[in-house]
Amino acid sequence: MNSRRSELLVLIALIVSGVALYAVRWGIFATPEYHSEMWRFLIGDVAFLLLQVAIVTLLIDRILRVREKRAMLQKLNMVIGAFFSEVGTELLGRLAVADSALGEVRDELVPTAKWQPADYACGRRSP
Repeated sequence: MNSRRSELLVLIALIVSGVALYAVRWGIFATPEYHSEMWRFLIGDVAFLLLQVAIVTLLIDRILRVREKRAMLQKLNMVIGAFFSEVGTELLGRLAVADSALGEVRDELVPTAKWQPADYACGRRSP
């Protein structure tokens, strides 16, 4: 909550300082030609600001979220791999003892040199 409040205060300070600078510029260049030029540049600056916000929030933020998600999935895969390296094989052996149908499917579960890449995908040997 404190972070939101500080962001709001910074936003208000930036808006107030921007309006103050435009007021100073309005006062220094008090001729109608300068005022029309100032309005033209102000509208151009606001239009550019809207495009910049759209680019930053929509594109860059999305790219950063995708990268963060990939990094998180990679870390999760490392944790899962470490689990099965340390505990998984022994755990599967203990669970296999309790399986009454293990003898029927053992040949299909244990990889051999005869297996093809498709056999690994579906977990079965080629005939």
